[in-house]
Amino acid sequence: MKSDVTIDISNKPVKIPCGEYLAVCMRHETAPAFTTPKVYIWFSILEPDDYQGYEVYAAFNVQKHRSKPKKNGSFVIRKHHKLTSTLIRLLSSRFSVKEMKVDLLHGKLCRISTRLVTKSYRQRDLPPLLQYSVVDEIVSVEH
Repeated sequence: MKSDVTIDISNKPVKIPCGEYLAVCMRHETAPAFTTPKVYIWFSILEPDDYQGYEVYAAFNVQKHRSKPKKNGSFVIRKHHKLTSTLIRLLSSRFSVKEMKVDLLHGKLCRISTRLVTKSYRQRDLPPLLQYSVVDEIVSVEH
C-alpha cells in the first residue's frame, strides 16, 4: 500500500550546541503563539565559524501587537515583561527608557547564549529530529 503522506522538514529550525555565540541581530517579527502575542528577535551567527550563517531567534511575550503580525511589526510591552528588562540592561547606558526600541538592536553585534528545545508545548519529549535551538539570553551588545 502506497502512503500519500509526506513530512516536510526542510524549513525546520536549526539545532546547534548550547553555548555562547557572536551574532548579528537581523530583524524582529510579531506573531501570535496560540493566543499569546509574541515578538521574535532573529540573529545570524557569526562565530564560531562552524555555525556561521545559522539563524536563531529569541521569543518574548508582549502585551499586544499594534498591527497585524509581520516582520518588524509594532507591539506594546509593560515593565514586567522580560523584553523590557533585557532592553534596559542592554541599552540603558546609551538611550533613555523612552527612546528604547527593539529596532536599536538591528544590525548590532551581540553575544547570545542558546539552549535546546527538547519539549513540545504540551511538555512532551520531542524526538531528536524535531529538537531545535533558540536564544536563551541576549548576553550583551558588543561595541
